Amino acid sequence: MKTLAPGVKVEEGTMNPYPRRSDVDLHKQTRYTPSTYQTNMGDSPRANRHHRKRRSPRHKSWYQEGVPVKIHIGNRRSPNYHSSIQVTSADGDRFAALVHETLSMNPHDPLLITFNGYQPWLEQVISTCIDDRYDELTDLNRALQFDDTVKFPERSNKRSMQIPWSFLVDQMNVPDVYWWTFGKDPPPDHPQGIDEIDDYRFRIAAWSCGRRACRFDERVPVVLIFTQSKIPAENVMHDLFFPYFYEDEEYDRPRRDEETVCWTFLRLYWLLTDWQNIIREIERELEEAELNSRGRKFPVKLRTRIMHKQIDRIYELSEYMRFHSRSFKKLLKLKDTMHKSPDDDNDPVWDEMDDAVEDLDQYAYYMDTLKERFLNLIELEFNIENANQSDYSRYLSILAALYLPITYLTSIFGISTLTAPAILCLYISIPLLVVSLFFTVFFPWAISRFQKIWYPANKNNVKLPKNSFTLLGEELPSSADVPRVIPIRDPSFPRQHAARQSHHRRNNSKPRSKSRIRSLSARGRRRLGVEDKV
Repeated sequence: MKTLAPGVKVEEGTMNPYPRRSDVDLHKQTRYTPSTYQTNMGDSPRANRHHRKRRSPRHKSWYQEGVPVKIHIGNRRSPNYHSSIQVTSADGDRFAALVHETLSMNPHDPLLITFNGYQPWLEQVISTCIDDRYDELTDLNRALQFDDTVKFPERSNKRSMQIPWSFLVDQMNVPDVYWWTFGKDPPPDHPQGIDEIDDYRFRIAAWSCGRRACRFDERVPVVLIFTQSKIPAENVMHDLFFPYFYEDEEYDRPRRDEETVCWTFLRLYWLLTDWQNIIREIERELEEAELNSRGRKFPVKLRTRIMHKQIDRIYELSEYMRFHSRSFKKLLKLKDTMHKSPDDDNDPVWDEMDDAVEDLDQYAYYMDTLKERFLNLIELEFNIENANQSDYSRYLSILAALYLPITYLTSIFGISTLTAPAILCLYISIPLLVVSLFFTVFFPWAISRFQKIWYPANKNNVKLPKNSFTLLGEELPSSADVPRVIPIRDPSFPRQHAARQSHHRRNNSKPRSKSRIRSLSARGRRRLGVEDKV
């Protein structure tokens, strides 16, 4: 009998297994020493199972045995709130030791781990301390790296209440913000002009299990975050992700599994997605398109093509916005379906998600408005182009009207049977040219001048009638046909007070809504003749 760690016993000659929940004594797990934990990755049954499934590296160009994967493990006591490690297929022991050390330093904190990249052997490393018996971590990370699909927040198996939650979301933001946040400029090879939709996406996947996932301590909630192996993703996870989560006042609040996945989804959305930035960028591009349209800076074909690309991008962004809204609405349904005792407090995450849904509805309205403005600008471009074509046709008509009489005169004198002298053609053509020039220049000006005098523009201005509008402090306009209240003067009141009372009765009618009735004082209700019980 051979002892690898306190609470773990293995017979001689057998394979060295990973510590399972049934093997590790949870009461003695604090005495676990990573130095005595020896694991041969090639001897484990899990490693052999994946080795049988794995294809030859030449069939997959992205598979590289020697390329490490960067892993960050959250730790309040470490600089920048995390510890980093680069692992390969043979570094399962180092990863397990770092996880155990983190749990020892932060015994009550949830376990938060991020993975920047993917390799087929990554599940072998994770399985040294995280129970992934549901075979979803590999599929989730593979879809994140090499597929464009998304996944709504849901359980891995709806028939079981102990299965972890997972989701795959494309967070959206302006591409340059991913670089400006860390004091860097976009790379020189960054394409100029309109950004592609892939530049806006920050793909992120999460695997969340409230309990029973960590083999060292079943009571610790576990959240695994997967990102693509890109520079912006590494910058976010290294410099921004862990401080943002650990400095949140509600990070270590006790929650159920449903509340944990809702809180994680919402915080990732707040951290990475900013639809206000995107809307502000589209507004700037709309202003630039309007300036180009006024100054006719570029050809009309180029201007309309750019605006059509903007509209296509708005349609694509709207699809991602609808996915975010749909995800929040699906998560909000968990509030009514999860098991909760009457004594439990209501987690504020539900109210925060309600606010997020309302904000997304407002952003969708802004996107539709910007799309309509782009369409109106494109229609204006075509109208202006048609007007220009009409002006060009007008100039050609003027030239034809100017030279048509002279052309007709030369055709007459070109008849061979005509015996008139040639100098006569010159004497007739010069006065005819002057008359034609007078009519082509003076006649259009005279017509426009006559129209301005006969139909002045100021006569078309609409004059607003005062009686048709409600004045400040009034309930109805003066032109409203309401029965007047004829006051009966009290002999005890002076005549001036009775006239003032009659004036108020004539100019004030009943309020337009019950809410205004409630807002009136008791004196105002008596003055308007409204019953107090309304």
